[in-house]
Amino acid sequence: MKKKLSLEKILHGIVILAATALPGCYANSIRDAPHPLPRKVNVNPEWNAYVTDLSALCKSNESRMGKEKEFARYNGWLARLAGKYPDERFVIMHDGSIEGLMTCGIPGLVASHAMYWDRKIFVRQGKLSLGLVTHERGHMYDPALSSWEYISDWKHRSRMESVAEAFRMSVGMELIHEGNSEEGANLADVQHTPLVLSDDDPHSSGEYIAMTLMSELGKMRDVWMYLATHDTDTVFKRVREIEKQKPKAFEEGVQRMYQERTMVAAEFKHHYQQFLLISHAGR
Repeated sequence: MKKKLSLEKILHGIVILAATALPGCYANSIRDAPHPLPRKVNVNPEWNAYVTDLSALCKSNESRMGKEKEFARYNGWLARLAGKYPDERFVIMHDGSIEGLMTCGIPGLVASHAMYWDRKIFVRQGKLSLGLVTHERGHMYDPALSSWEYISDWKHRSRMESVAEAFRMSVGMELIHEGNSEEGANLADVQHTPLVLSDDDPHSSGEYIAMTLMSELGKMRDVWMYLATHDTDTVFKRVREIEKQKPKAFEEGVQRMYQERTMVAAEFKHHYQQFLLISHAGR
């Protein structure tokens, strides 16, 4: 039995289709693959406090409208992780569609939570979170991002979401590696259940693809880089091959993600102890 499309979904599709025909009004990425910097331990309590405070701001009841500058440092850090120049293309939108449309155009009308649109990240102020900001930033570093393919083909849509989801989880690993285990673990985790590869749940499909690849690649940064540099057919072919070899591949991928979290936390602890020894010796 075919599912009936709601009027809201039909209008959403019409708006997106119309907008993709307009110059400059489409979700375009930076069109070149990311070049992440080598990982290094950065013992910086002030940075970790900033990230924790930023997460608390997202969860607070106060309005976040007009507070884009609060996120500038975090967005700049994300850009540097991908080997790109920081930018200020980040907008916090009103929750209401009418107010959003009047102030932010198409994204303010159609985005339920957030949208990467015309090289800008738009997030509803009531849905704001570090995970959502990071996810949308992940779309920015997808060379094959395409609005038309996103709405017209579920496989392309799933691959695009897998890039953003893998980026979010790899950023979580980086936060843990820099000593912020709580916020890092929040990002480096599975957030959609059940994990299935289907045509009606792109976010779950994206995590499924990422976790299936994780079962073989073993590191979230490698999963993200693979997804950001391979086309949809290649990605799906590899996922299918892994599935044949490992009946419970995505479960194994989830387990390996948790193992990497433990490993990077141990690396930070070791370097932090060395940092303390050197600090005490210098007194």
